Parts: sequence; C-alpha cells; structure tokens
Amino acid sequence: MHPLKRTGSRRPLLLVVLVALTDALIAALYPERCTALDLEAGRAEVALLYQDPEDIDTARSALQALSEDLSEIALDPATRMRDEEEGE
Repeated sequence: MHPLKRTGSRRPLLLVVLVALTDALIAALYPERCTALDLEAGRAEVALLYQDPEDIDTARSALQALSEDLSEIALDPATRMRDEEEGE
C-alpha cells in the first residue's frame, strides 16, 4: 500500500497544508497559472491515491508538467526580485 494511503498517516495533512500555502502564494503572484497547476496536481493525486493499481505514467506526466511550470515561475525575474526584497 502506498504510504499516503495509510490510515492515520500525517503525511496527507502536511501535504494539504503545503499545497494550500503554495496555492495562495502562486495564486497571488501568478493567477493565470494557478488553474493549470491545480489541474496537474489533481491529475497526480488521482493517479497515485485513487487508482488501484496506481497509474504511474499519468502521475509522472503530471508531476513533470508541475515541475516545468514551477521552474518557470522560479526563474521569472519578478519572482526573483520579490524573493530578494523579502530576504533584506
């Protein structure tokens, strides 16, 4: 059984909290990308947690798309300037 599927595991709660914080930040800075990120995260979640057996190919594809989108956001000059301002 997948570790996130275990009853009583704290990992899903932590994941939900991290996703909520990330969603709020990305939604504020990049509202146009938020929908696409949510769709890919949902695809990965369904493929891993609600398929039996897990749909690894779909999850991998969704996670790769998320990674690419988040990398683009991280490289965006506006994001880097905001991070530098917060660090001062």
